[in-house]
Amino acid sequence: MADTDAEWSIGDSIEYGDGAEPTESFNEIDGIKDISFNLGTRTLADTTTHQSTPPFRDNVATFLEGGTIQLAGNFLPMNASQQEIESKRADDLATSFRYNIFMADGHIRRCTGQARVTAFNPTSNAEDARRLSITLAPTGAWVWTQES
Repeated sequence: MADTDAEWSIGDSIEYGDGAEPTESFNEIDGIKDISFNLGTRTLADTTTHQSTPPFRDNVATFLEGGTIQLAGNFLPMNASQQEIESKRADDLATSFRYNIFMADGHIRRCTGQARVTAFNPTSNAEDARRLSITLAPTGAWVWTQES
């Protein structure tokens, strides 16, 4: 991890991919201390017809909608990983990301997928450290894996 004053969230991290084929490399986004991970929600559409089996309604789940991944931490103006994320916001291209959850038993649970960087917002307060908030919008399917 980077040498910052961020209070780390039990070592969990988020990384961005370099897009290389066939084996993509991932780099950690430095200075991130809070990760709010939400891949979206589904609603149920009522598809009940006269052929439905009473007394139950027929419902179909819709596509996932409204997912956002919120990142917060310290803004490091000269940090290469943060500069790369800022450039990805300007490019507006889907990028590979990997969310790493480090388990107490030594396993790593990972969720990997594509997202667009929709916001990169550094703030500064005279009595506080420079803060950073990043918003990612997931696109497509994200896959959970576990490594030992």
